[in-house]
Amino acid sequence: MRESGDHGPINSWDRVPYITTVATGKPSVVPKWRHIHHNLFFAVYNSQEAVDNDDGSSHYNTTDNVQIYGDDGLKSDFGGDFNRHLRNTYVLIGSHCGGGSANDELSANDCILRSNRSSLGGAPVCAGNTVYSKGGGGAVDCEQQAQGGCTGTVTKPWPSDEELVAMAKARLLWN
Repeated sequence: MRESGDHGPINSWDRVPYITTVATGKPSVVPKWRHIHHNLFFAVYNSQEAVDNDDGSSHYNTTDNVQIYGDDGLKSDFGGDFNRHLRNTYVLIGSHCGGGSANDELSANDCILRSNRSSLGGAPVCAGNTVYSKGGGGAVDCEQQAQGGCTGTVTKPWPSDEELVAMAKARLLWN
């Protein structure tokens, strides 16, 4: 997708539901949770994000990953739903730590911005994120603040190179 700048290293879509008994034990279109964890992603070539849960994608648990570059952290739209981004480190991303759908979660992530403004979009569960900006005084817009969302989210200045490497190693369980 180098020409459009859409998507990234992982692009999921679930346009046609399947009826299975895997998730619930009885016939249902609810899929079993899929897990994307402990990966190092380089979202280069104008990638929108490393994990793009698009077009009906649901039940993805994206946890303990490191994403370098890209514009967004969590993305879940066009019917994407029930997606979780937990304990990820987004390094030098654009301006969106995450924007989600009605049943998504964005919690306990480190979001290191290229700019001084971030959006923690429509994820109704949004808690305990740390947003880093160059000067540490970046603004965080959260669509869910009025409903009590974005609890425990703090802003800090960029970590040093050594701190950043240590954060990434901890996420990926590298010694």
